[in-house]
Amino acid sequence: MDDHGPDPRRPPDPRHSLGAHGEDAAAQYLSSIGYRVLGRNVRAGDVEADIVALTPDGSIAVTEVKARSGPWHPEDRVDAVKRDRMVRAAHALAATDAFRDRMFQFDVVAVSVRAGGTVEVAHWPHAFDSPE
Repeated sequence: MDDHGPDPRRPPDPRHSLGAHGEDAAAQYLSSIGYRVLGRNVRAGDVEADIVALTPDGSIAVTEVKARSGPWHPEDRVDAVKRDRMVRAAHALAATDAFRDRMFQFDVVAVSVRAGGTVEVAHWPHAFDSPE
């Protein structure tokens, strides 16, 4: 079987739906606190950033969104590998004319989808610093 898209005979993976719902909630939350979402699922170099946004102070936030249902600890989900990918995305963005000379920050947004569809959003601005 080739890998050119979803198999129409299989039901969609619920994680994709949950992830999209989480990104929608995260983008809406960030907008509500004054961020301007510049892009979602932004390809930057060889990695992808869930959300790239302009913060109220003019920095560029490379944002990782973690969405889950049930009990979990989102801070445990952004490990060294994920942080490295976020830093690589920022470096790739910083090399473009649109983002040159901007300050970058790394944010994490956790979205918990509760029973009944209610959503709880937690935001960690400046969740970590770049090692460089």
